[in-house]
Amino acid sequence: MPNWKELMKGQPFISDMGSGEHPAGQYAVWSPVRNSDSHQIIEVSNSLNDMMEKYNIPGDRVCYVVQSA
Repeated sequence: MPNWKELMKGQPFISDMGSGEHPAGQYAVWSPVRNSDSHQIIEVSNSLNDMMEKYNIPGDRVCYVVQSA
């Protein structure tokens, strides 16, 4: 199974920060930092579909928070 860096290297992705109250928004778009293995947040919103369309990010690059019992 590929690790995190192999899956997201050089590609933008969206993280779901959970269903709690987030003043800026529930979803964050992460973009690769040039000449680095890192990513940075470039936009936060409550509209997942709008951000997926705006940044052309497919559903397999949306990361969800999973809470364990």
